[in-house]
Amino acid sequence: MFSQDDIIEIHGFLPPGKQIQSGIYDELPLLIKTVSGQSFVTGSSLRQAFEHMVTGELNRIPVSSASKRLGVDASTISQLVRSDPTLALLSRDQRNIIAKQERNVIVKTLKKSLEQGVVIKNQFTEQNDVEVENIPSLLQVTNIKDSLAYDTEDYLLGKTYWTTLSETASEKLVAGKNGLEEVKLGPQTLPGAPPTWLVRQCLDHLGRLSRQETDLLEQFYIEDRENFIGCTPRISTTSRRDKLIAALQSGEMLWLNREEFTETFKELYTSPGDLDTYLSNIASLELIDNFIVSDRKLSELAAAGLSKIHDCGYIYIPAILPDSMPLGIRSGAEANLMQRIQQETIRGDALVRQGDYLLTGQKYDSQQQALLSFTELHAKNQWDLLKENSENEPRFQQAALLASIPEDDHLLRHLAEQKALVSIASDHFASIISGFEMRNEHDFSTFWTEKALLRIHNYHEGVRAISDARLSEQLSELLSVYLQKDFLPDIASRSRAQGLVCSRRTRKNLTRFEATLKTSKTEMSSIILTVDKFSKKQGLASVDEDAAKEAKKILVQDMVRRMQKPKTDAPLMFLSLVLILFSRNHPGIIYATGKFAPKLLKQLKAQLSSEDYEEAERLKELAKTGKLAKDDRDRMVHMAEQVSSCVQETGGGKN
Repeated sequence: MFSQDDIIEIHGFLPPGKQIQSGIYDELPLLIKTVSGQSFVTGSSLRQAFEHMVTGELNRIPVSSASKRLGVDASTISQLVRSDPTLALLSRDQRNIIAKQERNVIVKTLKKSLEQGVVIKNQFTEQNDVEVENIPSLLQVTNIKDSLAYDTEDYLLGKTYWTTLSETASEKLVAGKNGLEEVKLGPQTLPGAPPTWLVRQCLDHLGRLSRQETDLLEQFYIEDRENFIGCTPRISTTSRRDKLIAALQSGEMLWLNREEFTETFKELYTSPGDLDTYLSNIASLELIDNFIVSDRKLSELAAAGLSKIHDCGYIYIPAILPDSMPLGIRSGAEANLMQRIQQETIRGDALVRQGDYLLTGQKYDSQQQALLSFTELHAKNQWDLLKENSENEPRFQQAALLASIPEDDHLLRHLAEQKALVSIASDHFASIISGFEMRNEHDFSTFWTEKALLRIHNYHEGVRAISDARLSEQLSELLSVYLQKDFLPDIASRSRAQGLVCSRRTRKNLTRFEATLKTSKTEMSSIILTVDKFSKKQGLASVDEDAAKEAKKILVQDMVRRMQKPKTDAPLMFLSLVLILFSRNHPGIIYATGKFAPKLLKQLKAQLSSEDYEEAERLKELAKTGKLAKDDRDRMVHMAEQVSSCVQETGGGKN
């Protein structure tokens, strides 16, 4: 008898079975050790038990469960499955057994899939959870292999489907070769939703056939797209190109982007030179920048522009072109239109270009005049500001001129920004301001002569006419102080208040004159010299004797009117009378205060009758004591009026 150990030792010498692949056997050993290791089972009985198990089960059987049921290890179970793929299959993870019934379903699925499309091996085994290594066995056992057109490492392709795919693709190409639309071959348009690589393979197959038969593919431009393969009929490409070119030639279209055109018809033009050669033979087209442009449409637009110029006198070139025109062509198209229109004339009137506008000469002149009118208003406003404040130097301001033009007057506002017209407007502004300055200087000269020079002349002549040297000197000093401190500063201030110091020359000269006057000696000669220098800088003429006499008459009349006022005090009444009496026989007018009245009266003693002198002395005393009666005041006024009448007739003493 053999012991248990002897039997185990003898089992080790038995052959393991027939190996068909590394680690895979199609025949089991005669004896197979059970899981417990304490017993054996024959190969034939194990196979029978296995067949019974997989033919009787509907669901998948875990390898671990089969191992327990059959009493052998998992590797033996896997060997049983692989030894006969007609009975069962292993799952992808090799943990489950696919029983015969499900295995038959998978075989049917594979056959059906091959009839309907390409079978990607990894996808098929993943979808059905079958071990990839089972695919060759399935093909061999079920005789599917003979029906395959392709059996590659990655996919299976049935002859039936391959024929269907090729015929369908061919039919679509035949049907579309004379059409205008692109034939799309891909998952959405072909049976079985073939991937694009398979469609490309199919086209290569058809290409080999067409070279033998009809050259079908030569009638298409074929291009791989994202989800399909596009087959554009050559006749469609040339037809579409010709249609676009015809639209340009007829004026139906204005432009085409050259780069887009080349890209659209890249099958026809492989280089820019090819396109240039083609376009050079096409009439009624122009190349502007990177665009192909319709000559006819440009001519129509130019004609429309000329019509508008005829009606309105001008045109805004950008407005002729459609808003949708790309920026890349707009400037070139505008220049082209500008040139076309400028070659024409309106009633013999040459056109004037100003920026993006074209105007007739007549319209340009009228717009220039309108701009100059606004410039005059601008100059007037600047001049008025100067009158308000001498610090506001009049300056031409283009922004201010533009702001004065109405917003809706687009043409004039555009012209107001053109360099040439801005220069004209600036010169006109300067001319207007210069005219204002000339009139202002004239008005100042008149004012200064009447209010300052003639009075100073009469005051100076009056002082010089006094025979008493001491009195003459005293009055000269008094006059100098009055002229320097009061009279001339007041005249300067009044001239400014009246807006007479607006010209640059007058402002500069008067400012210097005032500064010099303040620092000059309080002497008549110094003051007269300062006044004379200022007058020369202002271009003032020398004092006219006749004008001086007229000024003297006015001064006398002013004193008479002052005496006629009831509220004039007595000392002033008497001083005025003495000064008026003195003016009758002496040149000029004396400037004096009340304290000099008695001394001046003595100067008149030899020139008055004894009766008039005594009357004057009497009135002096009454004025001095403030006892002038109404009759006395009337008497003084009467005497002054008589002298005034004489002065008006004779001009008084010689100046």
